[in-house]
Amino acid sequence: MGGDYLKRNNKYNNLESLKGNKWSKVNTGDHGLRTAMTCIKNSCITTGKLSSDISFDNGLNWQPLNSKTKQGFYTLASNTSLILAAGADGSIGVIEFTD
Repeated sequence: MGGDYLKRNNKYNNLESLKGNKWSKVNTGDHGLRTAMTCIKNSCITTGKLSSDISFDNGLNWQPLNSKTKQGFYTLASNTSLILAAGADGSIGVIEFTD
């Protein structure tokens, strides 16, 4: 994760996966700066100020979380079933995973 906070909207190939002793690039979709990531089971969320993404395969492939609103956040916190997000101007987001 990461990127240049002065160029948040740039396209970054900014995520890799470690399997064994080998790092490999992950298909993030190059959606811009990302400042936080968390996973619950095989679902992962990554976010930055401008937008958020979701993966349903342990972070190997990503898609926009909500392409209509393009909601982004600065940070994420999670437990085994809930993800909380906090962003600019007091914005918050909650995602609950159920079986």
